[in-house]
Amino acid sequence: MDDLQQLLNNIWTELTQSCTTKNHPYRTPVVGTINGQYSCELRTVVLREVNRLAHTLTFFTDLRSGKVKDMSLNPTLSWLFYDPTTQVQIRASGDSLLIKDSKILQNYWDRLPENNRKEYASSQAPGSSIENNFTSNLLSNKESFKNFGVVVSEINKVDWLKLNPFQHQRALFEKEEGKWNKTQIVP
Repeated sequence: MDDLQQLLNNIWTELTQSCTTKNHPYRTPVVGTINGQYSCELRTVVLREVNRLAHTLTFFTDLRSGKVKDMSLNPTLSWLFYDPTTQVQIRASGDSLLIKDSKILQNYWDRLPENNRKEYASSQAPGSSIENNFTSNLLSNKESFKNFGVVVSEINKVDWLKLNPFQHQRALFEKEEGKWNKTQIVP
């Protein structure tokens, strides 16, 4: 790793590109929360937006989901991205914020394809039992919007690992007072 700043730039570039590249390996990361029993909960989400200037990652969620409750207890999110082709793993973490502004939410909802809106249309909360063959009553578009949530996570730590048969490489980036501290570390 010749230049850690260039590596950090490349990480943010890849994350940004994943939002618009359907089959990009970073498009569906794993997000970890801590539940009320102090146990880790892991879920796959779709990375919807990256703001590299603000160092934020955004995903959508059903407001009735367990992760929303988890974030109300502990706002820290952990992210895991992995590219099997390049054998690069990126772990990131930071505090999350559930968007409450109805105009901002409406803007995201309006850009969401109609087919994707069905993900928020179940009359039952995620994780509820379904009685009849994987079907649930669907809500109207207006009612579905009430279940729609946007989560923004401000990243303050990035741990990059490159697996290599000859020598693994690893770097740690930690943000303090708006500035990234960059360190090459033992894999």
